[in-house]
Amino acid sequence: MVISAAPEIAAPGPARAPGPAPAPEAPAEDVVAALQTIFSEAISRKASSIQFEVRGQAITIFLRIDGILYRART
Repeated sequence: MVISAAPEIAAPGPARAPGPAPAPEAPAEDVVAALQTIFSEAISRKASSIQFEVRGQAITIFLRIDGILYRART
């Protein structure tokens, strides 16, 4: 008697909302360099926090300095 295993069925992936395709990912080195620049600026300006606001493909960076939120870059 030959017993065969049932074929494995892959679970479906998460549903993707319709809309524009995701942006291609940046190389890790570029991301690290960008974060180092942001952190260096925050430290030199004595910022107490860094906030990132994402809108579509744009990211705006804010630094909180002496309790006031300033736009650092877009």
